Amino acid sequence: SEQFLGKAGTRTLFNIECLNGKAIKKHSHYPAEDEILLLPATQFEVVGRVQSAPGLNIVQLRELKPPLLLLQPPLGYSALSTQGATPETLLPHSKTTKAGNKDISADVDTSLSINLQNISSEGGKASGEALKVNQALTTLNISYNAISSEGAKAIGEALKVNRTLTTLHIGGNHISPEGGKAIGEALKVNQALTTLNISYNAISSEGAKAIGEALKVNRTLTTLNVSYNAISSEGGKAVGEALKVNRTLTTLHIGGNHISPEGGKAIGEALKVNQALTTLNISYNAISSEGAKAIGEALKVNRTLTTLNVSYNAISSEGGKAVGEALKVNRTLTTLHIGGNHISPEGGKAIGEALKVNRTLTTLHIGGNQISPEGGRAIAEALKLNRTLLTLHIGDNQISSEGEKATGEALKINQALTTLNISYNAISSEGGKAIGEALKVNRTLTTLHIGDNQISPEGGRAIGEALKVNRTLLTLHIGDNAISSEGGKQLEKH
Repeated sequence: SEQFLGKAGTRTLFNIECLNGKAIKKHSHYPAEDEILLLPATQFEVVGRVQSAPGLNIVQLRELKPPLLLLQPPLGYSALSTQGATPETLLPHSKTTKAGNKDISADVDTSLSINLQNISSEGGKASGEALKVNQALTTLNISYNAISSEGAKAIGEALKVNRTLTTLHIGGNHISPEGGKAIGEALKVNQALTTLNISYNAISSEGAKAIGEALKVNRTLTTLNVSYNAISSEGGKAVGEALKVNRTLTTLHIGGNHISPEGGKAIGEALKVNQALTTLNISYNAISSEGAKAIGEALKVNRTLTTLNVSYNAISSEGGKAVGEALKVNRTLTTLHIGGNHISPEGGKAIGEALKVNRTLTTLHIGGNQISPEGGRAIAEALKLNRTLLTLHIGDNQISSEGEKATGEALKINQALTTLNISYNAISSEGGKAIGEALKVNRTLTTLHIGDNQISPEGGRAIGEALKVNRTLLTLHIGDNAISSEGGKQLEKH
């Protein structure tokens, strides 16, 4: 939001892949933000950088395994040690006993997680050897273990013969392009794996091309996460070509990969003919307006995609308008994340016009787009007619009290919206009063985020008065305004 990033100039946002952080959102003064608490001395490495918009740089960080124990575990706790790991110690083996003429399998674990244990390439090789003979394990998580390309090659060889593993998490292991190629070769023959997370591995375009070739022939994989791998547009094109013929993949995460407009166009072309993909996350790339236009054209004819995340791609107003036009005719998309794209008032108006006729979208995240009061009014006018949107995040858009008054009027009529986030919008007391008046008659809204605005005591009192008669609102976030203790007491009464 602008409170943390500012409105202009050179700004930097850190996108952190953390494993040990604790969510503190419910304890925070900023409930609209997904805050994470990290231990002191937590270490990170830089894995990439994306310029989402002019002056806005997004640095991608990954949490590293600490060289020393940061928090002493409780007495009696024994952490898993993988030093000198062997196939026998890393993975469970099924055991059978004879009872008459029948084999009875003993109970064994089918899921194993040894992430962040620093097993290195040797542990990766041991895991690979074990997977060749193991007939019980269905889920394996060996993320963030520095197994390198050698460990990945061993895992790849194992996947060629293993017939039981269905889920594999191998992210954050520095497997490089060579490791990516090994996994790709394995996917050509493996007939069991359905879920693969290979994110944060620096497989580059070469590794992505290998994965793409595999997807052309693989018939079992349904979920693939290849995010933050620096696959660039070449890798994006390879994945796009694969999606044209693949008929089983339903979920694809390809965010944070430096995919340019060319890669975005390739993905768009693929979506025109693909009939399997239901979820696509292509956020934190640089597809710009050209890539967004291609995806918009695809959405006009695609009949399977239900969830699309195209956040932080610098698609600008032109991209926003393209997506808006697509939403007018698309009949399958239910969730759209388009935040942080600077679509401006023009893009906001296009989305608003689309919402007037769209009958399938239930969740829309459009925060951080500078749509201003003009765009805010367009969205509000749409809410008067729309009967399907349930969740709307429109925070950090500079809609001000003018846009909020329009939103308030819409809430008096709208009978569908249950969750509304309008935080960080410079809403003053007038906007607060408009929301208060709306809450007196609205009967569907259950969650409202209106924090970090400029609502005065007068606005706070208006909302407090509304709560006397409103019987549906269950959650209200109104922190960091200017309602003062007087306004706060008025709210506490209700």
